[in-house]
Amino acid sequence: MAVYIKSVSRGFCILLWAGLLFGLLLTSIAEATRLPSANRECSICHIMWLTEFRRDDVTPLIQYQPKPVLKTGKQDVSSTPRMCFSCHDGFVLDSRFMWKKGRGHNHPVGEKPSDKIKIPLVEGKKLFPLNDDGKMYCGTCHTAHGVDWETDDSPVFMRIKSRDGELCEACHQDKTTGPEKGFHILHRKPDRFPADLKKAGSRLSSKGDITCQSCHRPHAAAEEPILVMRNNDSQLCLTCHIDKLAVKGSKHDMSLMAPDDLNIKGQKSQTAGPCSACHVPHQGGGLFLWARQTEKASDDVISSTCRSCHNKEGPAHKKLVGQYSHPTGVPITDPGIIATANKWVSRFKDFVGLKPIQVLPLYNKNGRRVAKDGLVTCASCHDPHNWAPHAKKTQRKDTHKLKGDGRSSFLRIANDENSSLCINCHREQSVVTMSKHNLDISAPQASNVAGRKVSTDGACSACHLPHKGQGSHMWARKKVDGKQGEDGLCASCHREEGLADKKLVGDKGHPVHAKMTMSATPEMLPLYKRKQAKNGEKGLIECATCHNPHQWDSRDAASKAGTDPEVDGDADTSFLRLPAVAQHGALCTECHN
Repeated sequence: MAVYIKSVSRGFCILLWAGLLFGLLLTSIAEATRLPSANRECSICHIMWLTEFRRDDVTPLIQYQPKPVLKTGKQDVSSTPRMCFSCHDGFVLDSRFMWKKGRGHNHPVGEKPSDKIKIPLVEGKKLFPLNDDGKMYCGTCHTAHGVDWETDDSPVFMRIKSRDGELCEACHQDKTTGPEKGFHILHRKPDRFPADLKKAGSRLSSKGDITCQSCHRPHAAAEEPILVMRNNDSQLCLTCHIDKLAVKGSKHDMSLMAPDDLNIKGQKSQTAGPCSACHVPHQGGGLFLWARQTEKASDDVISSTCRSCHNKEGPAHKKLVGQYSHPTGVPITDPGIIATANKWVSRFKDFVGLKPIQVLPLYNKNGRRVAKDGLVTCASCHDPHNWAPHAKKTQRKDTHKLKGDGRSSFLRIANDENSSLCINCHREQSVVTMSKHNLDISAPQASNVAGRKVSTDGACSACHLPHKGQGSHMWARKKVDGKQGEDGLCASCHREEGLADKKLVGDKGHPVHAKMTMSATPEMLPLYKRKQAKNGEKGLIECATCHNPHQWDSRDAASKAGTDPEVDGDADTSFLRLPAVAQHGALCTECHN
């Protein structure tokens, strides 16, 4: 009996060990069959790389299509939008705000690149691939294999780094040529980076420079062409260029003044915004990204931009400069100004009471701002973005009815009753304000040919108009028939029924239009050409040869005697260039020696 029990116990132990060994074997086989595929990470997108999906002994419920046909074209299944959404729907990263219908505009897909796009080649292959139909798709810019996962200077899943605009610029090479070619500036620090712009999704580069992403968003953009914020009223432009904000509502706001006028891109001012009438960020005309047709050959680039509107066929055809206007493209040294970046100095003496000289913009022939040896242009006197100096946010009820004068008209300095704008450069003529030739003193109710009074347009406006003058001196008074040269200008007041009808020359006077036959000093007594231009020693005698119309007293430029209309002149005053009595008739003997 004992032997039997012992034999049974030994057999049971053997069976038990055999069972355990068999169980371990089955477990090992099961675990081996459940081992994850070696390509499990890649198979998140490349699903057919899993060994389980490559079995020949099963039939899938849905037929696998390695190259599905989509609206955007035929492409690999791993880069279809659905594949992207399988993670970017919130499961891994919630990017639905970029894609959800109605949330914004995105970089185009399903389109062939235009002929302006230049896709770089690397080892003979396109750096940014297109789908089988030659169209852009998500995988054109995005890939899981591009940027190192450890990088901190670029988003991952991009084919190349894009923090500083490298990816955009690689294809859009034509947009990187800068202002010289009419494109918005890149890779320069902005003067300011508004919080509103940053909140809208605008970005600067890692160095704080302007990049493509400063104005554009590839996904969920507010407006076409994928802008970070709407720009139908130039909001985007003016958020950065806040110093130009005063142009809105002014007579240079073409969305009000000429809403249907088209720029060079065929955009209407009414829909594209005030800035679009004159500027476009891409493919503009030169430095100012100019949005209008300009003269192909011009000695003054700045003034030619103004004339692109201020011409007979332009939207500003009622505001022309005329044949005789303030010269442009001339050196600032002509009126005696020595200019530096921060200070202007006149070579003529400043008189008590004059306002300090203000530094105004000067330009070279290519239209660039310069300080030393610069040229005077329209923009030297005019600020095209600001209707009135020191009034950046003037409320305007009806822009069309707005009329300009010396204190507005886009002037950089108010040309007040003392002609501060004119005298800022023409310091030598400033003493005219202290003479009877200042009509604010002698004839305050008188108007010039433009219908303007000295009280609104300044002392200089009595005789000179910066635009539409009546001759080479930009004459502001009606000229007398039959009178020529300088005396014709003088006669517009010094005549019967004129403002100076009590100061006539009479029938017998010193000859004018005569050639100088005796010695003289042209620096003291200037001679003139027939067309009123100074001509050194070979010119003609005119009224202005003996008279200086800007200075009452030849001995004391700052004399206030000329401010009294009741005071008559004598041989030392009367706007003479030299005293007639000193040293036995200095004025006469200067010629008749």
